[in-house]
Amino acid sequence: MARKAVDDLNNDAITFIPDSASWMGHLSFQGSNDSHTFRAYLHPEGNGGSVRLDPKETKSPEWSKALKDWNPISEEDKTKFEQHALSTVQNKDVRVSSLSLKNYPKVRFQVLYNGVVHTVKLKMNGSLDVEEGSGSASIRRKLLRLHVMHGSPGYIGVRWLWARIVDIMGIAMIMWGVTGMIMWWMMRSTRTQGLIALSLGSIVIVTLAVSIWITFGML
Repeated sequence: MARKAVDDLNNDAITFIPDSASWMGHLSFQGSNDSHTFRAYLHPEGNGGSVRLDPKETKSPEWSKALKDWNPISEEDKTKFEQHALSTVQNKDVRVSSLSLKNYPKVRFQVLYNGVVHTVKLKMNGSLDVEEGSGSASIRRKLLRLHVMHGSPGYIGVRWLWARIVDIMGIAMIMWGVTGMIMWWMMRSTRTQGLIALSLGSIVIVTLAVSIWITFGML
């Protein structure tokens, strides 16, 4: 396929390099039943894949489309936001003459509709995302957010605390590893067994790393 694409370019200055083509990503499939949506991701060459199951989204009620072309923030408020952000950035010794406000955060709240609790996510353009229930994320989604979250959010809160905990654990694990190597090397009677264990561990790590790269189409 890659060779055909290069041939179809009809450019004599471009030559396909043999054995340089590889798949990047997966074949994606989607299906559903009455209550759930299924997503399947398969490697084109059969090198693994995954299946994801999500609850089917409920249809939004008609009143969720009532705020068409809604604009609750005035130009005066927008200018105040921009000026405040500009002064904050300039206090950090960043040379910038102007800032333009591009996006607003969403507002999430709950309403009672026909006696049933609905969670609403409001965008500043009047768009409403409505779902039945309290809107609480599943345990899987919460854990996933914890594992993929990285960097400092720029303010002190739960996310900031989690980032500090991750930093401390990372430093602690490195220190445990380094001090453990030093202690092992000082025990001459265990050097041979330790070298064997380190060698086997290195082989396992390299094998897993290469397998993951091949599975996800990186090699």
